Amino acid sequence: MKIHFTKILAFLALMLFNLELSAQYFPASDSTNVQVQENKKNKASRNLNTKSFWDDVYFGGNFGLSFGNQATSVLVEPLAGYNFTERFSGGLGISYQYYSYKDYFGVKQESNIYGGKIFSRYRVLENIFVHGEFENLSYQRVISRDSTGKYEYLREWIPGLFFGGGFFQPFGKKGGMSLMVLYNVLYDENTSPYPEPYVIRAGFTF
Repeated sequence: MKIHFTKILAFLALMLFNLELSAQYFPASDSTNVQVQENKKNKASRNLNTKSFWDDVYFGGNFGLSFGNQATSVLVEPLAGYNFTERFSGGLGISYQYYSYKDYFGVKQESNIYGGKIFSRYRVLENIFVHGEFENLSYQRVISRDSTGKYEYLREWIPGLFFGGGFFQPFGKKGGMSLMVLYNVLYDENTSPYPEPYVIRAGFTF
């Protein structure tokens, strides 16, 4: 009876020893894995929390120059945009344009044009993007001329809808230079402040 009891005690002691070894090994591994996952989650959470709204905001402007047989147009417009994704952005801009042309009598006419726009841009390749925008400009134009040579002017709002694309050369974190060619699908030679439906623009962002 003592022999059986001794064997039983030895067997139980061996089992407890094995369980203790298992408890020391496996839980440590599980705990390590859990800790690694928690660290990754915390790091990702910190990255999201440290990125503010202004990190995706950019500012810049466009410069435009257009020539026709009878007209010249110079454009200056500051803008502010937001990067919704790594490839897609959009924003608002204020437009000022100086416009001059020669009428049928060869007399030079000048006009100051102003308004606003909304735009969107999608980067299809590393340096290539497509661009679309809608603008509304206040434009003063000549509507009549009497026998004494006196002109009658009319100021009205002229919409424009542009589509096109361009090239962007980045520098710094958000900065870069752009050059694009746009086509105004709402172009009307009788009312548009642009001499041609095609417009070339050079711009920058920072």
